[in-house]
Amino acid sequence: MRLASLLRRFLRRDRGAALVEFALILPTALVIFAVMFESGRMMFAYQTAVSGVRDAARYAARAADPASVCPTLASGYWTTFATEAQTNLAQIIGRDGSLFTVQSVEVTSACPTPSVTLRETNVGVVTVTATVRIDFLFGPVLGLFGGSLSGVTARVNDQARIFGT
Repeated sequence: MRLASLLRRFLRRDRGAALVEFALILPTALVIFAVMFESGRMMFAYQTAVSGVRDAARYAARAADPASVCPTLASGYWTTFATEAQTNLAQIIGRDGSLFTVQSVEVTSACPTPSVTLRETNVGVVTVTATVRIDFLFGPVLGLFGGSLSGVTARVNDQARIFGT
């Protein structure tokens, strides 16, 4: 008899029910918060990389000599500029915190065939392509819930028409 009455009394009590409910919901809420934070941070980092590559393409289009680009494409013409662009992108990252790492920057140019109706001369187009790695801040925490998230590698490119200084 005594065991049955203790069991009934235990089942009727609801002290601590809120704590148990909170303990059940907390991991899910933390994962949702971490995913929202990481996705916002990733979009911000990607937009920063896009902005940096766009500025590098504009600079290359402005700094290049159109006469030396279009008749013959020199293989080493853009090498110095690519290293400068990688350094400048690293400085942009340094200002904004460690959002992403620049793995490589490639600068190429092309001379499309002139259109008779639009223009008479060959005008070069420069393309700046950067490979960036965006690391997840909460990757190890999210990995506790069944996955391994280390980061994302993205290629960002932009083109600009070369018009020189």
